[in-house]
Amino acid sequence: MHNYNFIIFYLSCVSALIMYLGIKVANSKFKTIFGTCISNEKTSLYHEPLIRGLGILYLFALSPIIIFTEQSFSIHEIILIVFSTLLGFSDDKFGISQIKKIFLLIGIFSLIEVYFINYEDFTFSSFFLKVILYIFFTLFFNQIDGINGLAGSTFILSCFGFFLLLNDLIITVVIVSIIVVTIIYLHTNFKGNIGIQGEAGSFFMGSVVFILSQKINNSQDLIYIVMFLFPLLSDVISTTLVRLWYVKNLFLSHRNHLYQRLVNKNKSHFKTTACFATIQSLVILITIFFYNLDYSTYKLFGIITFILFFMIINFRYSFLIHKEKF
Repeated sequence: MHNYNFIIFYLSCVSALIMYLGIKVANSKFKTIFGTCISNEKTSLYHEPLIRGLGILYLFALSPIIIFTEQSFSIHEIILIVFSTLLGFSDDKFGISQIKKIFLLIGIFSLIEVYFINYEDFTFSSFFLKVILYIFFTLFFNQIDGINGLAGSTFILSCFGFFLLLNDLIITVVIVSIIVVTIIYLHTNFKGNIGIQGEAGSFFMGSVVFILSQKINNSQDLIYIVMFLFPLLSDVISTTLVRLWYVKNLFLSHRNHLYQRLVNKNKSHFKTTACFATIQSLVILITIFFYNLDYSTYKLFGIITFILFFMIINFRYSFLIHKEKF
């Protein structure tokens, strides 16, 4: 057991080193392989052109630990992560419309699911729910990747939430390695002068969170996963609904999310990300408290109150933002 723990620690260090060196080498030797990120209509603060698509490095950095703990993710789960990340990288490099990305994500998921499916356990409702969850998580992390560190910090804290919910040593080892590698990326991201993870990173994060959500035994516990994300998810939901109210094109880029406006006001990505990370940390503790409560009217009332609290706050600010009063 002692040797096993040492090997896990060693491989985690190797993964972190691969990520760190990969970012350095990508920036110095292989810039032309990556896409380019330039300031546009959804950029909260102006920045010089950066390389886009560093998220592809997650696949290389985490391969040692995933290969060693081969029972952590099944082959079709690994394939889903790889192809999701590659699709994101293709978008970073060549640019793909939002509608095409959605159809491609659905196509990738459906082909992999059908190829590896156990037809004895197949139900259309289960398949449909999986598709919805997969698209939901990938697009969520894609949506919040507009300011430095926000997607990464949300991902790290969500993984920590899974660490608390899942009682599986092997999965825990992989989660810890993922967190360490993401911290290495965030160190670079906050410097703001090398590059961003792009869709490659956000699709990687979304697919990983989707797969971890499938490892929870009770499907009803998915509400707790949603609660992990709710400080930002409520912002995304309210902004989308308010844009529909004002008959805006949902597929056009914008900077109307609360987190984008806060970055613009504070002139700091780090302050805004730290603020949301602090709130999410508190939310995870509250969520675990609800999770450990026996089912009762008080538990249901508490969860509903939790959801309404964030939705009311974000609806208020979303309307103010769209009226140009915030």
